[in-house]
Amino acid sequence: MLLLRSNKLTLRKQDFSKFFENSLIIKRKIKYKKTFPYRELHSPIIYGLLAHTSDVTKSKKILPQEVISEEIKEKDLNYIQHPIEMPDLVCVADLGSWSVIKISYIGPSVVPSWEKIAHETKKLSQI
Repeated sequence: MLLLRSNKLTLRKQDFSKFFENSLIIKRKIKYKKTFPYRELHSPIIYGLLAHTSDVTKSKKILPQEVISEEIKEKDLNYIQHPIEMPDLVCVADLGSWSVIKISYIGPSVVPSWEKIAHETKKLSQI
């Protein structure tokens, strides 16, 4: 596993586009073996952004954490075509960190007794 990161002293909104573009460049160059769902979702390269502070909002009414979360969601929708291309983490030292969570979904088209399993799971969750 290899860890790559982009470093910023001050994170600004416009930095997210370049961050996501770099993630695509890095992660699309790797040849992946499509053997298991985990390997199809997770890259052997961990790519993230590290910043000391942020200047993402001028408003005192909007928390910078909310702006960063929205920027990550927006860029994910605009840039990412497959989960393996996603950046893995964002850390702003004086605010917090954001990390990606990837899960594979096995639903009704794969599991023949899906309705029964879903019903039993629902009953168990009500206990």
